[in-house]
Amino acid sequence: MLLSSAESKSKDAGKSERMLNYLNHEFVDQKHLIELQYLNLKDIIDLEEIIPKVQEVLLEHKEVAVDVFVSPGTPMMQVAWMLLYMSHVIPHLRLIQGVEGAKTSTGRPEFRVIHFEQSETLRALFVKSGEMELPYVGEQTFWLSPVLKPVYQQAQLVASVAKREITVLIQGESGTGKENLAQFLHAQSTRKGKSFKAINCAAISPTLLESRLFGSKKGAYTGANQDQMGLFESCEGGTLFLDEIGDIGPEFQQSLLRVLQEGTIYPVGSTEPRQVDVKVITATHQDLRRLCQEGKFRWDLFYRLTTVVLKLPPLREYPPTEQEALLHHLLATRAAFFERKMLTISPSVRQQLRSYAFPGNIRELIHLIDRWYIFCTGEVREEDIPVELLQRGGEHSWSLHEVERKHIEKALKHFNYNLTQTSSQLGIAKNTLKARIREFGIPFSTTDESDFPS
Repeated sequence: MLLSSAESKSKDAGKSERMLNYLNHEFVDQKHLIELQYLNLKDIIDLEEIIPKVQEVLLEHKEVAVDVFVSPGTPMMQVAWMLLYMSHVIPHLRLIQGVEGAKTSTGRPEFRVIHFEQSETLRALFVKSGEMELPYVGEQTFWLSPVLKPVYQQAQLVASVAKREITVLIQGESGTGKENLAQFLHAQSTRKGKSFKAINCAAISPTLLESRLFGSKKGAYTGANQDQMGLFESCEGGTLFLDEIGDIGPEFQQSLLRVLQEGTIYPVGSTEPRQVDVKVITATHQDLRRLCQEGKFRWDLFYRLTTVVLKLPPLREYPPTEQEALLHHLLATRAAFFERKMLTISPSVRQQLRSYAFPGNIRELIHLIDRWYIFCTGEVREEDIPVELLQRGGEHSWSLHEVERKHIEKALKHFNYNLTQTSSQLGIAKNTLKARIREFGIPFSTTDESDFPS
């Protein structure tokens, strides 16, 4: 694609047409398609007019690599390209500069890729509302990709509701950004000037969890030498994020239900209730409805927590273009963190990454990139890929063989290894199911061994 700042009937437009004809003739054997697109600028030195029109073109092509030859054009046009590059409007933008032969080592003209430090501040200024947005996600920022946009739009609506009793449950696998979404909900709400605190309920014993959240009185337990304020009180007026809520025990479930219903807590060792005004956001990777059916989670608490449910997709469900964009962004942001030049990824490594399902999701990808910045210089090659990444398929493998095996195992377990019922629900013959079990080497358990002879 060629961009021209001129109107189609002007003298400069004729030059652009001649250039277009020349390039199409030169690249006809390579089957390149070259188009001419007019910006229709009224003033080719007006930066306020140039930037929005150039940005619009970039956003239309944000899913593909774009190379910009900055040598021609007015100085203001060159400034516009550099500012938009530095703001990182699209992930695959490169600036190319022509260098005359007198200034090269070969004595021949060359094209060189030029680099400028990219800036999140500039990005905030230039990114168009509704096209590509940056949610508040704590220290690790990433752009709001199209697959995440519906979730954050729902979160924006929820955040506009100020009442404490509106609870939100965030569902998603480990590493999908549940705490990031919780921080976004807090930052967009009327409580944004107050505290936001988070705690992983699965990482703390039930007794300690209660004292951490509700506080404790002096002498309530061994070592309690003074009154301790819990997170609910220290978070007064703000937001408390309870991660892995599906792992809390029955006793604490009752205590949490009381907080949500009445807005009161009882510090450990105290019989006096204390009023708290805290917005509670919870998250889990588990199926709470299934836990309720198994008697491990209270139905009344389940309904209290699920006023609004937001679901974050795993990284393997991102479209390939969005996975590539996220990879590019994380490479750039982690380069700034490590104060290093941005690493490049070899084609073979990119292929390996595309075939890996990342069970640890975005967090696992960040850790992998950090490892590369510690141990690699220049280009990341296949030998830089951790062995465990190449060997791990398992639950999240893209292999049809593995997916089918896991699905049959899950169905057998669900129907208590009843072959007749399992084969019926799977839509296959009973003998076919038996053959699959033998083929996949699935461990089989049944009270009627004659039903499945060895």
